[in-house]
Amino acid sequence: MIKGTAVTLAPPERELARAMAARRAEWRARQQVPGWAIGDGSRAGAWQDQDLLASCSELAFCKLANIYPAGIQEGAGVALEIDCRLFNGDGVDIKSTRYPTGSLRVSVRKYRPAVERTWYVLMTGTGPESEWVFRGAMRPADLIAPERLTSFGGVDHQYIADQSILIDLP
Repeated sequence: MIKGTAVTLAPPERELARAMAARRAEWRARQQVPGWAIGDGSRAGAWQDQDLLASCSELAFCKLANIYPAGIQEGAGVALEIDCRLFNGDGVDIKSTRYPTGSLRVSVRKYRPAVERTWYVLMTGTGPESEWVFRGAMRPADLIAPERLTSFGGVDHQYIADQSILIDLP
């Protein structure tokens, strides 16, 4: 997949994204788990917005890759570490931002070294009706490194990679 490849979600895919986001919110409420978005989530509706953004980005990436996201499989939980698997079996963790120049960011509190993910992917878009753009990919060994660890806005420690160093997905 080439950096800059864009896609929009069809109306049924938009509804699926909304349903996935609602399912995440319900799960979080049942488990009493706070939202895992980067930032403090203090704005009303911030976690619901982030759930929808994440669901849209996962569906958009999977549409580009011609695969299904793990979050819509029968019986799949919503606290998944791998958002999808490519045809070759590579596990992909999809990150999203609404900012076209945004960076790939992985929170220290969410990173689990035992998870068999092969790629982190960055998608940008603003919601179900927007265009979603594949901004690039990076292997965990390249992203999860001391030189990429920083504090963003004093809220959370994260591993950060600028889009300029992300690569096309082979």
